[in-house]
Amino acid sequence: QTLTDSDVIKIRPELTDVLHQCVVTDEEAWKNRVSSRSEEVVPYHGRLRYFDVIKTPVFNDNGTRRELITIGREITHERERQSRIKACFSAINSASDIIFILDNTGNIFFVNDMFIDEFALESYEQAVGKHVTETLDIPKFNTIWKKVSTNKTWEGTYKEAPMSIIPMMNGAEYPVYYICTIKIK
Repeated sequence: QTLTDSDVIKIRPELTDVLHQCVVTDEEAWKNRVSSRSEEVVPYHGRLRYFDVIKTPVFNDNGTRRELITIGREITHERERQSRIKACFSAINSASDIIFILDNTGNIFFVNDMFIDEFALESYEQAVGKHVTETLDIPKFNTIWKKVSTNKTWEGTYKEAPMSIIPMMNGAEYPVYYICTIKIK
């Protein structure tokens, strides 16, 4: 026996809100007569689980409803990962120290807001994508770069402020990124 969302609501009333939303998106797919895609949230054992759902209505030759093909995949881990990335980005961007990330060629990949403020830049584009030496005058940078590119941390100063460069291997043979910080006094 095939059960509709409305039938399941009678059996599992705790899922009323979730299934009601499914009924709404089912009807939208039928009404629009084309495939639709949405994200649906299901509470499960005290935790929210997220699903990417595609619904495709199929009609009989006379135009009546035949079936609604529904395909879903759980995306909870991806959503949680995105949430962690957003939290990390927010924390780094609002840090009181200058933080910037270099790629493996020494080009600036990311700068936080403090970097923009301290170097009086108008936008990220003035630094991102450029070699670090185009923005910062770091004495003996080539010597420092040789050290950190062999996966060694460097600690020193930038205009008397404590500075560090930490290589990030990320499973590669050589560092992929370098996290750089300058402590604001």
